[in-house]
Amino acid sequence: MKNAFLFSLLLSLGTASQAQNDSTRPGTIRNYTGKEVDYAVKLDEALVKDTRAFSNDTARYRFNQTKYYVTTIWPYVQEAVALVNEVDYKLNVENLSGKKRRNYINDKEAEVKAKVDDKVKSLNTTQGALLIKLINRQTGKNCFNILREFKNPVSATMWQGWAKVHGFNLNEDYDPDKEVLLESVMRSLGH
Repeated sequence: MKNAFLFSLLLSLGTASQAQNDSTRPGTIRNYTGKEVDYAVKLDEALVKDTRAFSNDTARYRFNQTKYYVTTIWPYVQEAVALVNEVDYKLNVENLSGKKRRNYINDKEAEVKAKVDDKVKSLNTTQGALLIKLINRQTGKNCFNILREFKNPVSATMWQGWAKVHGFNLNEDYDPDKEVLLESVMRSLGH
């Protein structure tokens, strides 16, 4: 008897909720005139952070080492990006050409050398490679094209040769699909 009562109660609740669902579709509401109106809610992007699960200690070491290197070189990346944007703006907006252009670029180059030359020279090879990749990532231009645009093709080729001897490639564009570890580190740092 009790089971029959519970069964009939559940059955009546199920049909009542089904009848309610038939009157309106999910994702719609009825306005004051009784017509169905679709609605949508736009949510802000949410970054979900959790403790990272590494497959082994080597993966953990590589991630932490890359993160340390990125935090070490990040001020230089910001300085380089700001300089590239400033010089690009100055050259394109004010239409500097000829001697004025060379003098402006040489003055900026001397200013940067005085400010960060010793610090950048003290970076190790891996940090130098990351510096090049992050400048590419942040500016959207590879370093070879930046040098060719601001200095000249001969200077850019000379620096590309020096970079090749030391294991870099200034002419390589940044590809987030190839640089999974670096991209993961940058996202974990909020960049």
